This record gives sequence, C-alpha cells and structure tokens, in this order.
Amino acid sequence: MPRETPDQAVQRVLAKYGVSARIVRPWSAVQETPPSGDKGVPILLAGSPGVALVLDRDYWVLASTKPGGQSASWILNPKDEQSGLNIFVDEDVHDRSDETLAKEPGFTRITRTTGTVDGEAVTWRRWSDENHLYSDCTVWLSAKNDPAKQKHRVTLMVTANTEERRRALEEHLAFLQLSASTAELGH
Repeated sequence: MPRETPDQAVQRVLAKYGVSARIVRPWSAVQETPPSGDKGVPILLAGSPGVALVLDRDYWVLASTKPGGQSASWILNPKDEQSGLNIFVDEDVHDRSDETLAKEPGFTRITRTTGTVDGEAVTWRRWSDENHLYSDCTVWLSAKNDPAKQKHRVTLMVTANTEERRRALEEHLAFLQLSASTAELGH
C-alpha cells in the first residue's frame, strides 16, 4: 500500500474539518534543494485573482476552495517541512489577537517589524511558541492588469522552525503579486 504523502495528509485532515482542498502542486514534484545560483523558485497560483511569487525554495501547494469555486486560500510547504506559508485572498481570516497568542504554551513575546509586499508597506507581527516561529501581515493589493484596479485583502501567515527560514519567507514575499489572470504575470 503506498505511503500517504504530506500533501495528501494535510488534504485528509482538512476534510475532517469540513474544508475542501485540492492539490495544486504535488509533494512528489517538489525539488528538495533550491536550484543553485537561482534567486528563488517561481510559483504561480491560479485564482481570481491569481498569485505569483518567488520563494526561497520549492513548495508543494494545496488550494482551499470556497463554495462557488473561487480559490480563496493556499497552503504551501517545502519537502523538508521546516517552514510553511498560508496565503488568504479576499477571505475573512480569523485573526488571533496578541492576547490570545500570549496564552499559547511556550509563548515568547510579540514584536513588529516593517516590510513590503508588492511595494506596499506592511507590518509583520512576529512571535513564537513551543512549536514554531511565526509572523503574519495583511495588505490590500490591486491585481496587475485589472482595469477596475479593485483592491483585494491579502493575509500572509508564515510558520518556520528557524529565524533564517522565517526571515527568508518574509523577504521573498516582498515580490508577491496579484493578477487578474496568472497567464498575465511575467515571472
């Protein structure tokens, strides 16, 4: 009997909680080490709007679909499972307050640092607990090639096992872009 891959396991667990998710980029297609000399691995996520980003390494991807068929969120993880990224577009994300986070076992403290996503200023909220290092931010972005220039709420949540991996994801997310069509993104 074939062993369940990490992407299949996450898909199965989400289904138990009533969340429908499909594998967009399978675990089996992910390269374990980043290509040497490259500035990152380009990833295109189809949706309305679509998302284009270049990450520090290759990631497998699950898309969570809302009723009506629009992809609203993505879960990304590399093969080594030392970091992870959740991207939510136009989705009402259950934000956890600073006070709620402070109740987690092993909680350290919350700090804030500035950054950018697609040229827009953001504040990364950073913390850790007994399991991981975390950061999150929310930014309003227009999709490239959208004549209406509609703004979309984008929430980014980073999970990492080392400060280096958390920082690498935050820095690479500076180049995230939305597009009315992923075919229109030039990466």
